[in-house]
Amino acid sequence: MIVSVNLFQQQTPEVQQKIAEQQKVMEHLYPILNDVPTLVFFTDDSQVDSLFEQQFIQLNDQPSILYSHDEQDYQTLIEGIGAIVLTADKVDNTQMMCQSLLTKVTDNQRVVFDGCDDILKLVLSGDSKPYAICVQENRLSNLLSLSKETISTMLPSEIMTDPLFEDVPFVFIYNEAGIGYLNHTDELYDVSIEHLDVSKLNHTGMLLGLAKGLSDEEKSTEEIVTDGIVCAISAIENQDVVFDKHFYKDKINVIKLA
Repeated sequence: MIVSVNLFQQQTPEVQQKIAEQQKVMEHLYPILNDVPTLVFFTDDSQVDSLFEQQFIQLNDQPSILYSHDEQDYQTLIEGIGAIVLTADKVDNTQMMCQSLLTKVTDNQRVVFDGCDDILKLVLSGDSKPYAICVQENRLSNLLSLSKETISTMLPSEIMTDPLFEDVPFVFIYNEAGIGYLNHTDELYDVSIEHLDVSKLNHTGMLLGLAKGLSDEEKSTEEIVTDGIVCAISAIENQDVVFDKHFYKDKINVIKLA
């Protein structure tokens, strides 16, 4: 099982829109992911009431979005969960808040982290690292503070050894067509998609699919990445959800390079 945790400063129309879009993806991917409990965590404690406990009790009967500003609620939600998708918006003390949430994760839990470039750099500079990040290729220039021309001449192995990614076990970099490369526990993989009409992969679907794969410690790297890409494809607007993994057997290639 996986959960989604979203860190925001306070409730705004923009936040409501982001959560609504995420929920739409989750509902579409229900046949693959089943229920994904969602916690909207506000750093401004004046923004939420204390209904978390009642909401959490009802969660198994009627899945809903949970709201809280109490880190104990977060710890309650993630107890026994295999993987957590943690996303952060710009909030006061972003690094401190994310580090605090990461320290509450147990050794056998895996966090897939996502945020804007500034937040990602802040979090990856901290002592507590997420297990996994998934980065779209067009963000590398900002993240690594290098020109696009320089990035284009670098080998995947050079990019993956950048200090930004140090001590992050799972780093997946991909473009919107699903072509990319992956470093998983110091092993480098090439990723490609063939014979599929893919326009632009859905990033939220990718994060959720990777978390699903990572929640099962028995899954191979190839299976984890396939889960991510299948969900990223299935979450594309108006795309049918494909259940049969044999359909993707010869279409998603994850090849170990080193």
